[in-house]
Amino acid sequence: MFGMQASFFACALSMLSLGLFGCDPEPTQSNTGGSGNTGNTGNSGGSGGSGGDGTGGMGGMGGSGGGSAASPMYAISTIIFSADLKMRQEFVKFSNGLTTGSVIDDSLSIEFPAANPTLWPSTKLGEFFIADSSNGDLSKYTVDAAGKIVKGATLGMSGIGVAATYWPLMVTHSDTEAFFFDEITLQGIIINPKDMTITSNVDLSGQFNPTEGATTYTVWRERAPIKIGNKYFASFKYFERMLQETLYARSGMLVIDADAKTFKAYETTACGGLFHTVLGADGKIYAASGAAAAAGHFNKQAGSTPACLVRFDPTTMKWDDAFKVDLTTVAGSGKFVGAIFAPDQKEGTVYMRVLKDAMAPMGLTALQLTAAPLWDTYKLDKLNGPTMATKIDGLKSAGGIPYPFYIDGKSYTTGVNLSAMPNQSWIVDFTSDPPTEQLAMPGWGYFAIRIR
Repeated sequence: MFGMQASFFACALSMLSLGLFGCDPEPTQSNTGGSGNTGNTGNSGGSGGSGGDGTGGMGGMGGSGGGSAASPMYAISTIIFSADLKMRQEFVKFSNGLTTGSVIDDSLSIEFPAANPTLWPSTKLGEFFIADSSNGDLSKYTVDAAGKIVKGATLGMSGIGVAATYWPLMVTHSDTEAFFFDEITLQGIIINPKDMTITSNVDLSGQFNPTEGATTYTVWRERAPIKIGNKYFASFKYFERMLQETLYARSGMLVIDADAKTFKAYETTACGGLFHTVLGADGKIYAASGAAAAAGHFNKQAGSTPACLVRFDPTTMKWDDAFKVDLTTVAGSGKFVGAIFAPDQKEGTVYMRVLKDAMAPMGLTALQLTAAPLWDTYKLDKLNGPTMATKIDGLKSAGGIPYPFYIDGKSYTTGVNLSAMPNQSWIVDFTSDPPTEQLAMPGWGYFAIRIR
């Protein structure tokens, strides 16, 4: 037990120095309130592994170098760590599939100099976008007839004050219109992705309240908004990256209206740390706090509150003040719960992550604890007034925040073990019940989109 704790602690300290979380890790493949996934190119896809043809783990490691992904199918945001976790490299890699035997072609990989370059889908296959966090540039990429990745036009946004990004959001609504939220300058930017120009930008800073006492937090939005009609809904929280603390006093919902061409934030004081949403059968959006908030509560962070589930009405654009669920009572007295996710991001089978608190080492920060493979997957009985949750057997305990992605009618997230040497991650297909572990890979392949 002490050896395991030491391993977790060493890993977590390394990740702290690396500023790992903020990865979101994932496209805005938003999901529709109607049927199926909306979209831009189908929805985000999973990753293949790199580094050898190993056969261990969830269906075996995807090989790199043992074959060629001459016609890439998926782009995957990936972090590769050194053996001692003191160094990290940021890549977008390319794979020909999600299942056992899929291949990553490392010759196609794109490396970036700073943490959290973000990968975004286009409205058409064969094209995608990457926001370079080091300089705030947004670049368009295509796949040529030979299966090679070609960098095309780059849009620099320094002229409107965007000189870097860390946790932006991009929704490509049509061939000529995309919506970009910059969390550093708190701007809403409308872009023409066809000719890579800025159509308009608006200051949103007056819609957010990131300061509490002497601390100013940053806005962290969830990765995959829900699409209802021509509106996109993404929950957001306030998080201080250096202190690694969640603001529990409030969070909210960011709504992008493609028809009105507006960005609007709707805050709630009922639940802090919102980071995951599922569309309920009643047409309401259910939003839950995330794993980092749960870890902060485990650590007894000042002002922390239990994991919570709240409800937003996309018709009235109001939070339901009468609805709030303490998810710790649903999972079992005293449990620490982070995240909800569901196939197609709609109510049916709904899953959540629960901390194995009896095995959790003391003295870790919230993000260090989030990184440890100490989170099990549970199934929630319902969204509107849940009363119980059941542990899913047959899945590994995982670390990291789940970032669901959706492709061609299937739903995925990833699990990660950053205390393993080399660290490992794996695709979890949760389209059907129970979920299954699929392609395993070295490093952390945390988010992906289908590109061809």
